Amino acid sequence: MTDTAARKKRTDIALSDTWDIASVFADDAAWEAEFARVELSIPDLAARAGTLGTSAQALCDTLVARDAVNEPLERLNVYASMVHDVDTADPRGQALQSRIEGLWARFGAATAFVAPEMLQIAPDTLTAWRDSHPGLAPYRRAIDETLRLRDHVRSTEVEAVLAEMSEVRGAPSDIAGLLRNADLTFPAIRDESGKKIKLSEGLYRVLLESKNRRVRRAAYHGILSSYARYRNTLGASLARNVKGDVADARVRRYATAVESSLTPRDIPIAVYRNLVTTCRAHLSTLHRYLRLHRRALGVRNLHPYDLFVSIVPEHAADGYSFGRAVDTVVESVRPLGVEYGEVARRGLIDHRWADVFENEGKRSGAYSGGSYGTAPFMLLNFRGTEDDVFTLTHELGHSMHSWLTRKHQPYPTGDYPIFLAEVASTFNEELLRDHLLSRANGDRARQAALLGSALDDFRGTFFRQTLFAEFELAIHDKVEKGEALTAETMTEIYQRLNEEYYGAVVTIDPVVWTEWARIPHFYFAFYVYQYATGLVAATALAQMVLEGAPGAVDRYLTFLKSGSSADPLTILRRAGIDMTTPEPIERALAVFSDRTDRLAALLGH
Repeated sequence: MTDTAARKKRTDIALSDTWDIASVFADDAAWEAEFARVELSIPDLAARAGTLGTSAQALCDTLVARDAVNEPLERLNVYASMVHDVDTADPRGQALQSRIEGLWARFGAATAFVAPEMLQIAPDTLTAWRDSHPGLAPYRRAIDETLRLRDHVRSTEVEAVLAEMSEVRGAPSDIAGLLRNADLTFPAIRDESGKKIKLSEGLYRVLLESKNRRVRRAAYHGILSSYARYRNTLGASLARNVKGDVADARVRRYATAVESSLTPRDIPIAVYRNLVTTCRAHLSTLHRYLRLHRRALGVRNLHPYDLFVSIVPEHAADGYSFGRAVDTVVESVRPLGVEYGEVARRGLIDHRWADVFENEGKRSGAYSGGSYGTAPFMLLNFRGTEDDVFTLTHELGHSMHSWLTRKHQPYPTGDYPIFLAEVASTFNEELLRDHLLSRANGDRARQAALLGSALDDFRGTFFRQTLFAEFELAIHDKVEKGEALTAETMTEIYQRLNEEYYGAVVTIDPVVWTEWARIPHFYFAFYVYQYATGLVAATALAQMVLEGAPGAVDRYLTFLKSGSSADPLTILRRAGIDMTTPEPIERALAVFSDRTDRLAALLGH
């Protein structure tokens, strides 16, 4: 395998460093043949409308026929994405993606009758069919979900109106996005060398990590003051979005918007409120870390713009070839057993799961993808840094979760729910960090660097996202009580939360009070809390495995094999985690606290 971090043309990348797209379809001609076959099968699906309630066999036949089209459609989509993402400027990839989007739309229209017709079947009848017809066994979970949510599905006419309104409902987010990404301009500041540079969102995080406090402050105030100028416009947009969330919840007979968001995903509201309550009860843990941050920076007053710069002296880790990165990651997952590591190594090296290096036109970032009928492919942009090794193990966590799920689950339950999506990836990061710390024994600077990055990640993911979760609850509560929701009230709420979370240690600059205007996630109601719960579950599970808790490895591997065969909380409970209780959160916070103590000792504080 060729090891290089250089940016090349796609044609210059060695085949061994690219993902095995031919394992999905041999070539475009094979893709075209399958596309034509799937396209011809769609009208047959539509012709089944009106038959589901006639018998258990009719229901089974339709569900099987739908999946027989859906599965190859997913493979067609995987191939199109793989072609497109390695060279986004290539018209071939753009054309394949455009065509598959059209086919998805036709498939969706042809199968739109399935859910409404299942709801028209009497619950007792549907339950009896589920329990008596062997062919419906793989669909038990889907049938149970239909029964569970039937009270929140409205008449055909109302559902049609809601579907028609979906584009209008997205308008506040679209408008805010256009303002943020196209129309909003930022001032120029001077960098560390005194050179004048124009601020942008792309530069923002880089500048916040500057060792020069003047640069950090200028970047922070420059970006947030720009959003503050448009707070009334962005406030009106977000308020309309929140009112839409509340209206949707009421139409679907939910008591609150948070219930409307969580219930379809089978997540009790107790999970959300437990996260907020337990986080609140342990803010002193955050404050202890912030005091260490303040002492290490040597500043009298800690400000929000100081929170993103590392307090650890710079320590350049050795560069990694991709082969060495794979070796390191495979060594780190050794606690999970021989098979896990062997499958990972074969996938990365022999079976070409990963598209490894950057090339001109390649999509930025990283992801794990594939479908039920393919390998769990990974797109990387590997440059040989230690961050790239963490990215590799993160995406491998997703891919191994997918591989084990697809190996052990039938197609209807062969994917994992979004609530669990980040657990396996973050779990792998924990194993890698533990492995690297054990290898750095005696190297105080190396240990400090690893602990510092872990603490920064935890603060940003757990405490910051939980604050966001509280903000979402508060602004929706305002509307549900019939109170006015304006830019002013949002600013007051955000100010209060920041002072409650950080005010004991951090001097809260007034410019942060309107930071809510910058956060696009608030237009996707009650989503961000899952970043915090995923981190908590992964940290707690990793500690169980690393501490050698009896049965912990087997329970975790069972978790990876479970897909969507049960509701997310049941799957986690079987692994030893109950997210309705404070225990896993407190376990993760204990890890955070221990790492704070270890870093303080290493830094002499």
